[in-house]
Amino acid sequence: SEADSKLIDQILANSTVKYPPVLVESEVEDDVKELMGRLEQQSVTVPEYLERIGKTQDQLVSEITNAAAKRIEIGLLLGRVSEAEQLTLTDEDLNAVLEGNGGMDALRNRAQAKKVLDFLRSSAIIEDKVVTAPNAEEATEEAADEAADALEIGATEGENE
Repeated sequence: SEADSKLIDQILANSTVKYPPVLVESEVEDDVKELMGRLEQQSVTVPEYLERIGKTQDQLVSEITNAAAKRIEIGLLLGRVSEAEQLTLTDEDLNAVLEGNGGMDALRNRAQAKKVLDFLRSSAIIEDKVVTAPNAEEATEEAADEAADALEIGATEGENE
């Protein structure tokens, strides 16, 4: 919901979240593969897609990388709050968010996020949380480079057809 998004944004703004480069690289790689798959299904080349959305390849890569980094930061932050507050999932929690697709891991992640958000909303005190891991800044840069390379390969393949 919009309220949950605002709450998460506020907590992220007051927190420092660091993580290893491999996390962003993996997310960006998955996002690019998903995008390339959708484009292939629609018989759309990367240059055509970029023209349709009115963005450059660099802008798209930046968006994909930033979105991946934000998802990682949210996941780590919510995980840290869950751990600190000893919020464990019950079958009732899982059933409450059971809405269909995404598999059990996605379901478990959504249920855990819901539980943490419910706790945060009911908590009067939200303290700064710091989640750290080495090389966080490099993660974003490396992931952006890899996404650019993947999109460049897709663009080249589209031009050769």
